[in-house]
Amino acid sequence: MVLFFQFDVREDFGVPFQAGSHFLAFMCPKHNDAAWLEEAYNDSPLPAEFWNGDSGHYAFLLYPPGVLQSDGQLDPYIAPYELEFSAATEAIEQDIGFARGATDAFKIGGLPGWLNYAPDKRCACGGQMAFLCQVPENFGFCKLPEAAEQPDGFSSDEYGLLLGNMVFVLGCDRQCDPRAMIAICDN
Repeated sequence: MVLFFQFDVREDFGVPFQAGSHFLAFMCPKHNDAAWLEEAYNDSPLPAEFWNGDSGHYAFLLYPPGVLQSDGQLDPYIAPYELEFSAATEAIEQDIGFARGATDAFKIGGLPGWLNYAPDKRCACGGQMAFLCQVPENFGFCKLPEAAEQPDGFSSDEYGLLLGNMVFVLGCDRQCDPRAMIAICDN
């Protein structure tokens, strides 16, 4: 799995997850496809261990504070960059049947930039599946020169996450399991 990005949750992000929790986003370098977990796109409840129901070509994980220690190794596919965080004000659109935040931003917290629908999901444990972050459509992650070109990618120099779709990441606000995360793709 390729590590696309990671960050530690901070209190000022305004998300309902423990400050200091560590989020990681991975995807297989040879299987570039959208995320699909049927229960994420309909009104059904999420089943127990729902994270085992996806295709297995990606993994989003949210570990509680202090669980992970870095081994210092860099990913052999994606060029390393330090994420910088800044507070921003976003325009909220409400005349579409649901409230929508910015759609063109890579962001943590705030209001999701839903394009077609705004799911309201609960984890199998009863927790709310809360918005953590979004990756905008066709957002490129610079690849290392020696890394293979991504299959079905939109660039020879970048990797796209989950086929380059707009990706919304939601996690169980009770943090019942590091794998209690869903990715919702929209375009």
